[in-house]
Amino acid sequence: MTINFGQTIRQIRLAKGITQPEIYAGVMSRSFYSEFEHNRHHIRVDQFIALLKNLNVDISEFLFIANH
Repeated sequence: MTINFGQTIRQIRLAKGITQPEIYAGVMSRSFYSEFEHNRHHIRVDQFIALLKNLNVDISEFLFIANH
């Protein structure tokens, strides 16, 4: 199974009622983040971890959501 990282981050963000700027601030630009959410860009692991931190989600919770 392939995990759609950008789409899963977006799903979590929307479910939590968090805006895009709250997620990408200090991590990447607005345009790059938008492209990532739409799976047009890949990001580095450190950026992914920072996004999860801004969402207050750990990797196991992310994987659970992505796979279910």
